[in-house]
Amino acid sequence: MNRIVKSGYPVEKLPEDLRGGLPAGVKVQVTVETDSPAAAVGQASPLDEVFKRTPDRLRMSSGDLATLLDHDRDAWGG
Repeated sequence: MNRIVKSGYPVEKLPEDLRGGLPAGVKVQVTVETDSPAAAVGQASPLDEVFKRTPDRLRMSSGDLATLLDHDRDAWGG
């Protein structure tokens, strides 16, 4: 399911029907979700887009990543 969350959103920017008597000048948190998972089928997530833009030289398997992190942790005395 796709979800968009905006914190600190000015109530004045909300459509009138969503203000629901909230006082002017306050900030709100707005959460928007699709009604069903089917509505998002076929859409790539923002994380998928990040992975696509990651150069091959920076990609590694989960095992290689675990080894790297273990090495770094040990180097720091963890």
